[in-house]
Amino acid sequence: GRKDECSAYLTHMARATQSGDAAQYTMFLQADALEHLRAHFLHIVMRSIQLRTLDVPFLHLGQARMVSSYSPCKRAIFKQVLGREQQGAASGYCCAQFLARRDMLLAPGAQTWARALQAMDDPMPAGCDSVRLGTGMHCLVFESIWHV
Repeated sequence: GRKDECSAYLTHMARATQSGDAAQYTMFLQADALEHLRAHFLHIVMRSIQLRTLDVPFLHLGQARMVSSYSPCKRAIFKQVLGREQQGAASGYCCAQFLARRDMLLAPGAQTWARALQAMDDPMPAGCDSVRLGTGMHCLVFESIWHV
């Protein structure tokens, strides 16, 4: 399957959850992070962590809001990864850049993160017949559900 930032994020999440060894906050950024977020905002977030004044379970760091959309494929991937039906339109911010507090990262459990990572290598679920392999559809769906 396609290997990109989602694979790296999920590998870290699965390992940290399995070992219980996660930082109080983990920041997930792409290589071109400053193309997708405001540097001043990132500075404020980092300063808040340093001063121990930040108290949020999850924070999107990207600046571009994603348009919420449904498709049979997106719903199928949601169910494949989270093991339940999607309720309502998932939404988020572009480019999978976010901050997660330790309890939020650990809450889904190692099996959930491992299943999400494995899903990237599994055949596309029913409902994704018209999606070309290697298009990164899983990662696209993850952008809108990291916080779910």
